[in-house]
Amino acid sequence: MSLTRATIPVFVPYVNCPDMLKRCLNSLSIRLTTEPVVINNSGEGLPPEFHHYTIIAPGRSMTFSQTQNSMLELAVISNKPFYFFMHSDAEDNEGILDKLFDMAMIQRDKWGAIFTNYDALACFNTEAMQAIGGWDEGFEWYHSDADTYRRLRLAGYPTLESNLRVRHDPSQTLKSDPRIARKVNAGFAARCDRYRAKWGGNIGAEVFEVPFDGKASS
Repeated sequence: MSLTRATIPVFVPYVNCPDMLKRCLNSLSIRLTTEPVVINNSGEGLPPEFHHYTIIAPGRSMTFSQTQNSMLELAVISNKPFYFFMHSDAEDNEGILDKLFDMAMIQRDKWGAIFTNYDALACFNTEAMQAIGGWDEGFEWYHSDADTYRRLRLAGYPTLESNLRVRHDPSQTLKSDPRIARKVNAGFAARCDRYRAKWGGNIGAEVFEVPFDGKASS
């Protein structure tokens, strides 16, 4: 795997639903400035039709937050100023990726992330993500996004709305595998409790300006 050439990677984590992954990758309008990178968290090899893409197969199955930190690490190692993240159940049939690239290139003020249909396709500022210490792996799945984007904004790296929209059929990974859905749902209450402890309220009703009100986390 090589990310050393002067390209901006499009990271697409994958767990299941190869048909949706195929539609996702086929939908991308790719310039020479971008390279699709599939992070294969399925535990199995991908069919030959995907082998012309860059595929990363971690030695272990990673949570959402661990996968995000892996993407950040790859961007740092390969010296990318920003990088893209796209859900494998999303599709871009209107050249939105190219427009998102243009938006990232013209930014002169500090910024953290640029959203399309929320983060179904998003662009992350590598420097900003490093500044906040990446994703909190204490949130394995849901709540990790709200936590990360809040920390970006509090650190002075705004999250920007592009007003662009990719097609997104959300939560297909969970819908396609009851075992994964049970695992994710089983930890929902604990993630809610941890978010409230960290920010003094639920998502949208946070009170603390610093995590855990400046106290050591439990």
